[in-house]
Amino acid sequence: MHVPLDKVGWKGRRRCPDWLQDKLKGGRWALRALNQPLSNIPLDKWKAGPRTTNGNEQAHHNVNLDGTQLSLLAGIMHGMEFDSRLLRGRLAFATSGVQTRYTLGTDWQRAARNIKRGENVARKVRASHDAAIDESKAGLLAAVSDARDQVSVLSASSSTQSQASDARKRLRELDETIPQQRTHLLKLAKLGSGSVDISNASFECFVSVAFAELSLLLWGRHITLNFAVPSL
Repeated sequence: MHVPLDKVGWKGRRRCPDWLQDKLKGGRWALRALNQPLSNIPLDKWKAGPRTTNGNEQAHHNVNLDGTQLSLLAGIMHGMEFDSRLLRGRLAFATSGVQTRYTLGTDWQRAARNIKRGENVARKVRASHDAAIDESKAGLLAAVSDARDQVSVLSASSSTQSQASDARKRLRELDETIPQQRTHLLKLAKLGSGSVDISNASFECFVSVAFAELSLLLWGRHITLNFAVPSL
């Protein structure tokens, strides 16, 4: 059996060859427990066994619940009590069908539980994304409403020169913020569940562009706005 030392990560050290020699010539059970061709366990029983050592690790945890760092006598007594409880539980299940827990911890049940947990996590993530989409949509519509208000100020014949100047200044600011908000909204829409409708927000954005450009052409110095026709 040859294991390249550079793959192990201990190249040039004595520790790796010593470890391999111990597993090959000393405690041979380790490699046999990991490799079926080296083991005397029949193939059908090998495949029927668990694929992980989680059961053994759980057994260590169960035993440790009775106490750790005990004296030799206390350890023997606690171990006897643990074995007695475990045996009584097995006998109760064999004779009456009463289990020590509601469901057995089989591999397929653990897999189903993991799938259910994954679905719950994905549902919560989508809900948070939908909430962010609603918030971004509300912000975009508020900016569009603000743009319409500024257009109304420019279109009103009673507006003073100062009011018109402030309206143009605000429209210049919205010229930068609204496209950014719309781009952010479209990015969030790709992460959501699709239940939030953003078509009306994009349409409002397009309508505000037409009114703003028309008003600027009629009532003041023309400003080239960066709004684009939405494509969903």
